[in-house]
Amino acid sequence: HKLGLYDVQGPIPVVKNVFVPPDAEGTLSIELEDVMPLLQFLAPVDTCKDRIASALESLRPTTSWERTTGSGQGMEGVLLGGRGFGVAMEALCSYLGYEYGNTFALARIFAFLSGPPDYGAGQLDTRRYGEQYASKGEDADRALLPEQTPFYKDLAAVAVQAGVCVDIFAVTNEYTDLASLKFLSIESGGSLFFYTSTEDSTLPQDM
Repeated sequence: HKLGLYDVQGPIPVVKNVFVPPDAEGTLSIELEDVMPLLQFLAPVDTCKDRIASALESLRPTTSWERTTGSGQGMEGVLLGGRGFGVAMEALCSYLGYEYGNTFALARIFAFLSGPPDYGAGQLDTRRYGEQYASKGEDADRALLPEQTPFYKDLAAVAVQAGVCVDIFAVTNEYTDLASLKFLSIESGGSLFFYTSTEDSTLPQDM
């Protein structure tokens, strides 16, 4: 599991990877600023548009087989997945606040999710979705409304301090616990969008 930073200011896109720790309390072993200086990472679109497009085209979706074989064993025998969303967003917010001390001027992050964060810091336990239906005398829908972790609310405060707002685009038909994720977008001044599939979605217009 890794977090990749693309340098698109050279002749060809170059990616530098940082490994993401699996434990829920873990952080990256190195600051992103030490991997790639922020001003090297932030590329002007007008002069780097083609290389940005090439970098995006080099990304490929992870197959279900890769997610299964790449999973690690978590607490109580539960398999850990491949979406290290929480630790990646935490590192990115700190990264954007690095160059200008604590405040970046009007930075906006578009974050895309294909399912629940299930690896590393900020991972969400989606088993509770099924377990609540077995609970006696409890409204399952109401039980799922509270957040299960303050991680994303705390991260929103970090984003605000860094001058960053976050828009989350969740494209999935899985239970993703938006009740926990929503705080990162809403409390940082961004928006939360949910789509059950890419077909007939308004995602391009919403961006």
